[in-house]
Amino acid sequence: MRITSLKVRRLWANITRADTTKRQKLLWDENEIIEFWMEGFNDDGLDKAFVHIVKIYDQVLHKDPQWHYFYEDHYSLIRCSMKYRDKVKKYLDDNNITYKWPVSNWTESMYITNEYQHIYKNIFHSFSTLVIEMFKNEDENKLYEAADRICHPFFNHAMYLADISGKLDIYKDDDSCNTMMWEADQMSQLTTYRASYIGQIKGYKLAVKHMREKSEKQA
Repeated sequence: MRITSLKVRRLWANITRADTTKRQKLLWDENEIIEFWMEGFNDDGLDKAFVHIVKIYDQVLHKDPQWHYFYEDHYSLIRCSMKYRDKVKKYLDDNNITYKWPVSNWTESMYITNEYQHIYKNIFHSFSTLVIEMFKNEDENKLYEAADRICHPFFNHAMYLADISGKLDIYKDDDSCNTMMWEADQMSQLTTYRASYIGQIKGYKLAVKHMREKSEKQA
């Protein structure tokens, strides 16, 4: 009787472990992030494309804490939890949007994003949601202010690390606010780096043009 009970307990333990593993696998699959590439999505105009993104958010993904989107020139991508895959697929099919999902479990290619992907997915989600909410509130003209409140807090939070790593040392002999100078230098480097993609800084060219026109008028 005792042997039988032991066998039963072992059998029950094996069944329980199997069920737990199955539930965990199901949970992992549902939370796995899938990536849709919507090809030629932006060719008919960014306004029309963005309307689709907003509708996908409103109709399908508004409860998904992992979803986010990216604009990629001629195409756009949407990432979402695997559990919403079929609903997103249905929306794209119903609206004749060409797509593919080459990534079934999203892994970021950039090393810093990959290392902290569990955090970046929340950041990307927040940015995507913020832009959509600004669109709904007709706050399109407040993008600069929104970007400022995104960039400055990061450098503010990172100030401790910047000091620990010695990045603030070159500013410490200056009488001005060295922390703000470090932030400004980092932002200018980012601007130059981004502008290098196209070989020019449009804002700078417009500023120079404006100054020349002003000088000509005063002459």
